[in-house]
Amino acid sequence: MAQRRTKVKASASTKAKADAKANLKVNAKATTKSKTRVAANAGARTDAKTDANLKVSAAAQANAKTTAKAKANARARVEFVKTPRLTVAYHAWGDPGGEPVVLVHGFPDDAQGWRAVAESLAGRGYYALAPYLRGYGETRFLSEKTPRTAQQSELANDLKEFLEALAIPRAAVIGHDWGARAAAGLAVLHPERVSSLTVLTGYLLYNILANQAPGLPIRESPTWYQWYFNTDRGVRGLERYRREIGRLLWTQWSPSWKFSGEQFESVADSWENSDFVKIVVHSYRHRYGNAPTNQEFAEDELVLQTLPQVRVPSVVLFGEEDPMEPPEDWEKQKQRWPEDTRHLVVANAGHFMQHEQPEIVVGEFLRLEERARGKKKVAGAG
Repeated sequence: MAQRRTKVKASASTKAKADAKANLKVNAKATTKSKTRVAANAGARTDAKTDANLKVSAAAQANAKTTAKAKANARARVEFVKTPRLTVAYHAWGDPGGEPVVLVHGFPDDAQGWRAVAESLAGRGYYALAPYLRGYGETRFLSEKTPRTAQQSELANDLKEFLEALAIPRAAVIGHDWGARAAAGLAVLHPERVSSLTVLTGYLLYNILANQAPGLPIRESPTWYQWYFNTDRGVRGLERYRREIGRLLWTQWSPSWKFSGEQFESVADSWENSDFVKIVVHSYRHRYGNAPTNQEFAEDELVLQTLPQVRVPSVVLFGEEDPMEPPEDWEKQKQRWPEDTRHLVVANAGHFMQHEQPEIVVGEFLRLEERARGKKKVAGAG
């Protein structure tokens, strides 16, 4: 964000005196009582100088605030790595020699949403990595022949290949929304790759047949966009109004979140990826059986469609105000997690809790890491 220069022009003598009287409320009688007051009769030159100094001081404070805001909003540096199918764009924070933790975003969001969480973890010695999913940001397919599909098994495989490309054999993973689905898929298919799993929004692996059963209207209504994307009109709507749809979903899913226009626009830029619409549409059609399965991953997809139990150390967070995956969902999914899995309802948070309550996400992750290390020590002692 560019800083604005403030030009201060000294006033003419009579105008400066008037300004000093009006703005500084200088009282000629108070001259001997306080050194902080400007003498009204000290001369126009002195008044103008004082007025100018006050304006410069105010301008400096304003510029400092602008600089701080620009620094806070600055986009993290984008790095790239090639996998067998993608050039994956990602952000990295911290020492590459630190313990790796991968932060995986969902829809409609992007990797920048993890910044507060990642910076906090980097400050604690972790190496935090936030990749852009296929169809988002600057992540690109290597071949035009690769299907623009996004079933859950593909997202899990993308995450595995991202770790392989960076020569990371095992990492902690924090996932939100689509990222939670990808992370759970990786933990099920390749548990040796996941040291711990922090999930924002619960167990999101899906079964196409189970999804044919209708839900209660109060649960169906927030998913309007999914049915919209299952129509040709919805595809055209997403193509034309992707930002408007994204902004609406942010406000509906996290009603108390007061995000800035700059924050939203920076994330929404990632949805201008040329494959974004195809990826989103396939994802929301496939889960209802309205789009074909990419047969290259059919075997893995069959495994995930059984809704298997996650068997790595986990913590599950629900936003108190989240209409998509509300806290009461825990009761019907707790058997999908290890018996000692901690679950938590995060107050003053909706769907996007990594934006809204990053310190709680970090705290719960650290608590899980401590527990996982403790279990490892006990197992090693035995």
